[in-house]
Amino acid sequence: MHDYDLANWLVRICKYSSRDCPIFNVGSNVDIDIIKFSKKLAGENNLKVKFKSKVKKKLDYYVPNIKRAQKILKLNNTKNFKTNVELLINKK
Repeated sequence: MHDYDLANWLVRICKYSSRDCPIFNVGSNVDIDIIKFSKKLAGENNLKVKFKSKVKKKLDYYVPNIKRAQKILKLNNTKNFKTNVELLINKK
């Protein structure tokens, strides 16, 4: 999630909030395998990455369900995951 989107979401939720309002999940709804992502990113940027020889196969993770915020508050992420990563890499 881009920082602009996060700020926009939090402000919109604060304006909507009350004691009776539902809970809204905030974040990226993209499921990412960090090892695959690291290898891909390293390959695209001519970098080497090292991982421990044994990585746990069964991991507990969470991907927020942002459908309620999208439906009720009409919120969406303005940039996709790939664009956000490119912006971070190229940020000066």
